[in-house]
Parts: sequence; C-alpha cells; structure tokens
Amino acid sequence: MSFTENRFSHTRKNGEEPYQDIYIFDAANGINMEEYILGQPYPDPSFRGVVDNAVLNISTWGFDLAIFWKNPTPAETKAVSSDPFTYGIFERDNVPFITLEFSKMTLDAPVNVFNSPPQNLQEFLKTDTNTLRLYFVDATSYIIKGLRAVGLNMDFVNTLKNLMSEQLKTYEASKAVDQKIHQTWSRYNTDQMIKEAKRFRIS
Repeated sequence: MSFTENRFSHTRKNGEEPYQDIYIFDAANGINMEEYILGQPYPDPSFRGVVDNAVLNISTWGFDLAIFWKNPTPAETKAVSSDPFTYGIFERDNVPFITLEFSKMTLDAPVNVFNSPPQNLQEFLKTDTNTLRLYFVDATSYIIKGLRAVGLNMDFVNTLKNLMSEQLKTYEASKAVDQKIHQTWSRYNTDQMIKEAKRFRIS
C-alpha cells in the first residue's frame, strides 16, 4: 500500500514549517487513512496509557514521533510546538535512541526496526527523506495539543539509517531489540544519553 500526504514535501531544508493538520492518504485508492488535527484525538488508539514518553514510527515518508505527556501546560506545549530544540543520537549495540531536548522537558525514543512493516522499512532506507513530524498529545485526554514538522540534518538521518540497517543484521526479532532497549535504560537515564549523543539544533 502506498501512502502520501498533502501538506509538505518529503525532503526539507534543515528547519521547519508550521502547519495546522496532516491528512495521510492511501495514494492508490484515494482513501483518507488518518487525520492528525489540533484539538482532536490522536488517531491511533494503541498508545493509550503511554505517559511522559515519546514513541517513534518509521514510515516510507519519514519519521513520526508522538510525545504523550500528562496534562501538558501551555509552556510545555509551546516548547514542543514552536520553540528551538536539540535532537541527537545515542547508540548501544546498533540500537539507536533519538534524544530530544526541549526547554521544558527531555526525552529519548528508542528505535526498534522490527516494529515497522518490512516493506515500509526497506522503502524508507532507500529514500532521501529527512522529515520529522512531531505530535504532542495530552496523555490524559488523548487530544493533540501540538503539531510540528522539521527537516532533520542529513548527517543525523544517514547515521540513523546506517544503524537501522546494522540492527537488521545484528538481531533476529523485535524481542531481542526490546531486551537491549530495556538493558540500556537500566544503565543510562535520558540526561546521560544526551551527554554522549551526537546532537543537532532546530532554531
């Protein structure tokens, strides 16, 4: 199944463009598959119960990163939606963690390639897309409080893709990657990861 979306190009300059909503389509059939709209529920219900965490999804059109935050304040919403922030890569044994530094919070999002459909993953690894879409979701109400799209540094993108390719060679299944993720979390907190990460800035 082929997907596209009608808001911005797949490859951006290092920077961002504010937007109000995203509509993702099945391009082959012209069917609206998902809608991400400010003030409306996050369309994927599978992350209900996730609190104060970031969840990364790799798709053929780029990176989708949803932050589920309990009762976010206006200042926290602004920090994610429009303020400058820093992102980076921390890695252990071919398991990358994307680190995020906002003015009001820090987070890390592990990458498990086995959580993405194989066809989508292979298509993504071949593309030159650098788009990251951020969704800031109130974990209590499940309402989208902030939307943002940014163009990531290509050094970051290429490093991440290389690690993802190596992860496919190193591990046989999702469970093994999850074990490494939890092992890493037991040894490093987010701030420790950030100190060791290769970092980039969105101004």
